[in-house]
Amino acid sequence: GVSSVAGALVDADVSAAARSRQEPVVVEYGPVAAPDSTVTLPHDLLAEGLVLVDAPGFSGHAPARAADTLALVPTADAVLFVSDASQEYTEPEVALLTQVHKLCPMVICVVNKIDFYPRWAEIQKANRTHLQNADLALPLLPVSALMHADALEAGDDALDVESGIPQLVDYLRTQVVAKSDVVLRNSVIS
Repeated sequence: GVSSVAGALVDADVSAAARSRQEPVVVEYGPVAAPDSTVTLPHDLLAEGLVLVDAPGFSGHAPARAADTLALVPTADAVLFVSDASQEYTEPEVALLTQVHKLCPMVICVVNKIDFYPRWAEIQKANRTHLQNADLALPLLPVSALMHADALEAGDDALDVESGIPQLVDYLRTQVVAKSDVVLRNSVIS
């Protein structure tokens, strides 16, 4: 689900690069090319300064991978915590979210595959409750990367809005890219 959301944000398939390695894949602005662990694309969101790092997912069964992924978090301006709409957050996921939030204050929770799971709104509500109980005031955005791809192919703007991807892109533009520009300008002025 993580690679499909990353790909939906830049309207490209980055999952092939992510599947071929068990290491993070960097997606950044540039002409189309795919060297070792970097995918470059001429996409507007990337041109605005957003760089995506598609890190491999992990579970309690891969502590080394978890440590490698967590080591990336303090270097990020924001973290997209992607889960799917099949089930609500588990206790270990909430603990991980708490740890990630301590390392990077800008965490955006994304519930993917809302087109596949009819009870996604109930899952989102349960996730909101888990976040509130953990004292995590984090945004929680529902999306469907597949619905977004279908909307682009069909030229269906209403379906695209229903996918939630345009809202996620807008959130990234206004809350991550724009704010990082302000921090950069302030640090240059200081």
